[in-house]
Amino acid sequence: NKGLIIIRGYGYGGNLDILKKKNLNLTFHETRNHESALKMMQANRAQFLLDYVEPVEAITKNSSFDKLYLNKINSIDSFFMVSKKLPDGDIILKKLEAGYLKNKKAQKTGPN
Repeated sequence: NKGLIIIRGYGYGGNLDILKKKNLNLTFHETRNHESALKMMQANRAQFLLDYVEPVEAITKNSSFDKLYLNKINSIDSFFMVSKKLPDGDIILKKLEAGYLKNKKAQKTGPN
């Protein structure tokens, strides 16, 4: 019986339901956050972790956590949507996109 660590409240884009429906002989271990999940892995409480890459990389980047093998199982597209009925909706959408791109660029380059 293998253990899979999951974070309470996450559905992982439907992947958790799929895993639970299959007869994989997995024991699910719920925890409260990403760091707690990684600590459970280090303590050998389970063999697998289902999580999102960004928070895991942020935690493990400058820490003593063991290196992990990663396997991407899917990507979920996300969109900003603004009603066409909203006055200046197109302008609001452009501002949202610009803010998102600025934030994404800042995350890649780090603080100035």
